[in-house]
Amino acid sequence: LWSADSRFLACAVKRQEDANYEIGLIDVEAQSMQMVTAGGDPDWSLSPAAFVPESRWLLCSREFASGKDCDAVLVHLDTAEMRVLTPHTGEESWSPSDISPDGRWIALTSNAKNGHDNVALLDLPAALADAERADTTSHVRWITEDVWEISSGGFSPDGAFLTYEANRDGQGELYVYDIEA
Repeated sequence: LWSADSRFLACAVKRQEDANYEIGLIDVEAQSMQMVTAGGDPDWSLSPAAFVPESRWLLCSREFASGKDCDAVLVHLDTAEMRVLTPHTGEESWSPSDISPDGRWIALTSNAKNGHDNVALLDLPAALADAERADTTSHVRWITEDVWEISSGGFSPDGAFLTYEANRDGQGELYVYDIEA
């Protein structure tokens, strides 16, 4: 995953001594890699989704080994501090795919609405301001409510649109959602 300035690559790395995937950061110019996270809970793996604009934070998915539980988290690139953005109880999937260019919205694929993968937007500033909340839904705008597999995609460069894909009975369909609609 490239940073906006093309200086860094973030990647999921499973070193021989690790039980899970952690976050590595490659400095392209220096041709070196540093581990951002290491020694985390062996049941949870991290994978990068997007660099947060104008910050030292990386949006990541944190997935349980069973594959049935996933959170969107922010990981600080200098300190490895982790902030869970999608608190919930039980097995739910909140998998991030992108962050809007202005840093306001996080695109998510989640089964929390009806047990099927659907697309949602998480209001990042509101979620960060309400860190003590017990669930995610108070700061979520659901884009879809379907019984087919719907996956969030990416934001347009100006942040006005979000793509998502629907897999209905084996037929893939691409959609463009107007954020301001």
